[in-house]
Amino acid sequence: MFQPIVARRFLAAILAALLAFAPAGPALAQDAWRFEGTPYLWAAGMKGDVGVGRLSATGVEMTFPDILKDLRIGFMGSLEGRKGDAGFLLDLVYMKLDQDQPAPAPFLGDVQARPTQAAYTGAFTYRVSKGAMPVDLLAGVRVNDVKLDLSLSSSALAPGGRRVGRSRTWTDGFVGARVEVPVATRWSLMVYGDIGAGGSDSTWQVMAGANYALSPKSTAKFGYRQVRVDYHRDEFLFDMASGGLYGGLALQF
Repeated sequence: MFQPIVARRFLAAILAALLAFAPAGPALAQDAWRFEGTPYLWAAGMKGDVGVGRLSATGVEMTFPDILKDLRIGFMGSLEGRKGDAGFLLDLVYMKLDQDQPAPAPFLGDVQARPTQAAYTGAFTYRVSKGAMPVDLLAGVRVNDVKLDLSLSSSALAPGGRRVGRSRTWTDGFVGARVEVPVATRWSLMVYGDIGAGGSDSTWQVMAGANYALSPKSTAKFGYRQVRVDYHRDEFLFDMASGGLYGGLALQF
């Protein structure tokens, strides 16, 4: 069963961060905490292998045009705080992806995979370079909560087909960096990457996008994001790359 308690704990962490880091009284501008909240929509395709027990599906794939056709949409929301050079980043990603065409299962027939994935990220950030090209380093943890529903078509070895479902939760540590390059009065380019491991064998993600300042307190953000997770433990396989366009509105306060 997909675990809602993880989401509740993540929301509690956001509230605790706001209460802990919010200034208690008047502060100098350079010492004040600054926050940015950003809801995103992420149209993510997927490609990889999944499996539960002896039932696996290789070559699971859903392209971006398939996403648009079938309205498979992901959601991402983030909250970032900074005081001076130090800060924190909290991020939530939820994706429910549906395979349009069944993938082959060796000797068994075809398998239709419906993975549901949530990732809860918390990281410390530190700005190591200011000036015209700010550079931030990050170190943190990411909790992955994945549910796999696999439906097997009828075959000689499995008359009547079969359906199995299982979920796993694991934690990875990661390090990363983010670079922002102003290119015009209101425009800037952003590149982000991180890499880690722990509960999974390996995980990484990259983002490349553009930011447009709508006002002193709001910024439109859009670009491309790719996430790869390779997890194989206790007869549960989730080796998946998810990528697609994102867009959102950042509000500074």
